[in-house]
Amino acid sequence: MAFLQRFSPRSVRIAAASALALSFVGAAFLITSPSFWKTRSVNAESTDQLLAAYASKDTDGDGLPDWQEALYGTDPSKAISNSYGIPDGQAAKEGKLTPNTLSSQLPQDQTITASDLPGTAPAAGSITEQFSHEFLQEYVTASKGQPLTADQQQALVTKLMTELTQKAGQQLDSKYTIVSVHTSTRVGTAEYIGDVEEILKNNEVDVGTGDPLVLMQALLEHDDKDAKQKLLTLAKAYAAIRDDLLSVQTPTNLADEHLELIQSFDSLSKATNIIATYDSDPLGAMGALSIYHPADLAMLDGLTGIAKTILAGGEPASGQPGAYILSAVRLSQKI
Repeated sequence: MAFLQRFSPRSVRIAAASALALSFVGAAFLITSPSFWKTRSVNAESTDQLLAAYASKDTDGDGLPDWQEALYGTDPSKAISNSYGIPDGQAAKEGKLTPNTLSSQLPQDQTITASDLPGTAPAAGSITEQFSHEFLQEYVTASKGQPLTADQQQALVTKLMTELTQKAGQQLDSKYTIVSVHTSTRVGTAEYIGDVEEILKNNEVDVGTGDPLVLMQALLEHDDKDAKQKLLTLAKAYAAIRDDLLSVQTPTNLADEHLELIQSFDSLSKATNIIATYDSDPLGAMGALSIYHPADLAMLDGLTGIAKTILAGGEPASGQPGAYILSAVRLSQKI
């Protein structure tokens, strides 16, 4: 609890002024320490802005965003990686670039796999691999054995763009349900709260790890290797918290809040890990960015519900079960 006292009034005012910063209180305060509040004020549109910047990222400057290179099977680090000898973006605009050079020869019912893609295939089992498969299948169906025009091809890409982030996010949503919570009528509220706080404290990471959103920006926009390692550390911490929470005996009246914590840390772990390894799963990273903010909000909601139960029994003294969670939630201005 000592680090809670190192927050300056100015840092708290900055945090209170930002809706997104408040949503990050679970991940940033409980996991990464006060350094989050001292880095910068994060406005409510930051996650969407980062997602938009990532979606338009063009590493090789060939006019074709990296995520589309993953669908076409071209090389995002090489401007000319097609057989026409022109930049990949130009080839796409002219309707020359297709998701499979043999698509016009494939039967309508033939299954296409990632190995059919030219260039570098996405990582096996990745979300990108799944969407590349879907893109190829839709392309073959839409082409009816003939190459698509540039406009038809772009319309198909646009359609997939509007769908893939949502679908990828759904795949990253936690699959844990209420049956995952070990409820017990014999465990008291104070004992439960003490257990949860101990888990959160035991899985804190070094103060230098920093703000998750800033780390994501450094990695996705500048390929910062140090940021990648810090994000992997965060992902590991989130997973450890999730695993420890799964073994906690929970009072029945707090089962819903406990499930919310399990689900949010599960989603945060998966999302952070995919973002940290975005180069092997570029489309998965887009889905991960789309669920990061909601997962943080869910975590804060779970903590807020527990905090209200704590206050119903009276204000705990410093160092007593409940004081740690209350301090965190109060910094979020939720109670």
